[in-house]
Amino acid sequence: MAPTDFVRLFWRHRLLVLVALLLTGLALALVATARPVYYESAGVWYVAPDDDYPRSRLENFSPSLIVMGELSVVTLSGDRGRRLVRDLGGTADYTVELVNHGNLETPYHDQPYVLLTVTSRDPEEVNATMRALVNALQQEVQDRQAAMGARERWHVTTEVLTRTPDPVTLSGSRARALGGVLLAGLVGMWLAVSWAERRRGGGRLVPIQLQDG
Repeated sequence: MAPTDFVRLFWRHRLLVLVALLLTGLALALVATARPVYYESAGVWYVAPDDDYPRSRLENFSPSLIVMGELSVVTLSGDRGRRLVRDLGGTADYTVELVNHGNLETPYHDQPYVLLTVTSRDPEEVNATMRALVNALQQEVQDRQAAMGARERWHVTTEVLTRTPDPVTLSGSRARALGGVLLAGLVGMWLAVSWAERRRGGGRLVPIQLQDG
């Protein structure tokens, strides 16, 4: 089809085109005026207790720390952990994952730590939830060891290794959203026009014949 054929096709179904343009414009306006999404992340390190060897606690690595991290991820990602975070003042969405420098077949955790990520459209809510999430993680680790009868001297502890100083916006999220809405609107408009043309042509898209002269 030549460009003029597309123009004639859209003009013939201009009501559908107008509705599609209005809906796309409304969606673009909603996305453009929406509040930005903020996020904050923190890496929490699992540290083994001191021993009699002349080395740093951060060098005292054992596979059991990986198990501690996995248990924390499962607990905080479940209903019990989310209730604990809410009780400590966290209301935003969050994720907890054990960092793996390898892959699923050959995991390599080095010094185990979990990555905490909080997202919300309210930066204050992000801050409050991150504080609650860190406290919940530390409390969960200590309570689990105490319930197992471990002496406090031999408890695995947690330390915040890295943390975003302040909540930051997700860069590029609005631009990608606008582009996605625009693309979806154009595709939807073309599908609607094609459907209407097929109904008009008895089930097939009839090419427009240009008259000579």
